Amino acid sequence: MAGAFGSGKSVINDSVVRTIAATLAAFSTAARVTLAGSMIPN
Repeated sequence: MAGAFGSGKSVINDSVVRTIAATLAAFSTAARVTLAGSMIPN
């Protein structure tokens, strides 16, 4: 059971890391777009 629990925990951690990475990537992209948009005169 310990082995199964360990692998399950690993999968959860991997999922969390991927989610955080994706969120940070999306946030930084949005921030760059906003920054670029505010710098370009209309």
